[in-house]
Amino acid sequence: MENFFNRVWYRPKFIDKISVIFLIPFSIIYLVIFYIIKFLKSQKKKFDVQIICFGNINTGGTGKTSTILSLLEILKLHKRNIVVLLRGYKSEAQSIMKVNIEDDPNVVGDEALLYAKKVCTYIGKNRSNAIEKLIDQENPDLIILDDGFQDNSIFKNLNFLVINGSRGFGNNLVLPAGPLREPVQQAIKKSDGLILIGSDERNIIGKYTHLLSSKLIINANIQTLTIHKSQMYYAFSGIGNNENFIKTLHKNKINPIMTKFFPDHYHYNENDIQSLVSEAKNLELQLITTEKDFIKIPKEYQNYIECLKINIEFNNENELLSLIRSK
Repeated sequence: MENFFNRVWYRPKFIDKISVIFLIPFSIIYLVIFYIIKFLKSQKKKFDVQIICFGNINTGGTGKTSTILSLLEILKLHKRNIVVLLRGYKSEAQSIMKVNIEDDPNVVGDEALLYAKKVCTYIGKNRSNAIEKLIDQENPDLIILDDGFQDNSIFKNLNFLVINGSRGFGNNLVLPAGPLREPVQQAIKKSDGLILIGSDERNIIGKYTHLLSSKLIINANIQTLTIHKSQMYYAFSGIGNNENFIKTLHKNKINPIMTKFFPDHYHYNENDIQSLVSEAKNLELQLITTEKDFIKIPKEYQNYIECLKINIEFNNENELLSLIRSK
């Protein structure tokens, strides 16, 4: 099902375009519900701390987690006490909790563990209540929201929209006919900056020039930190954009002999890992995966798997920092 929608949204064939026509009535219903919720949550709650939101309007991966992880290294040089808040997608936690690096990824979520290795991190389904609690307990001078771009109940000092250059906004339609959580023009209008990762293959800048004149456009590129080009690889992943993982390998002149993909935020069980290790051993290949996947793999199997670590490099980093300081 995931493969079907990715094809329909991003690289449709003729038959897929017919499918989209049948999905449009459901997208209209989605939009009606979206605007009702927006109206009901139009009263923004303001907190006595700087809040910066990094979000996307696409379902699936845009590189948001990697963007925040890389930016944290820069911001830590300028901010005394940073806290990341996220809902903990697919986590089992029902209450607001501070994340410990030893926590079970099934409980707190893979992204939360990655953030917790760098700065203080909280998860909470209700962002407003979570912000109140972490302000009381941590006294931060900056809160970074992972997602929350569509949450209109909280005042944010800055909204950054993260876009994958190769995917763009797909067919520009909202769910389920397209990949978007809200219309493009509305999202751009309420953003303060766009972070475009990779080449602008979908001509986002050209299409929306009239809306972008007052926005900071941040160009960013993926840089790999650890990779062994002499290896023969078996690549696997369970992220929102598995295709992008393979593209990153290809850009580094690595063509995996085998690939295997799992759904986004997949919780690996022991049978999954044993099967992958066994297959790779029989084929004399080295397993490789993403940081998000690697953190969910039991420690006893991590020696068999290589982790592709990446960094997002911002071409206009000083302008980004200047905007953050000004708010």
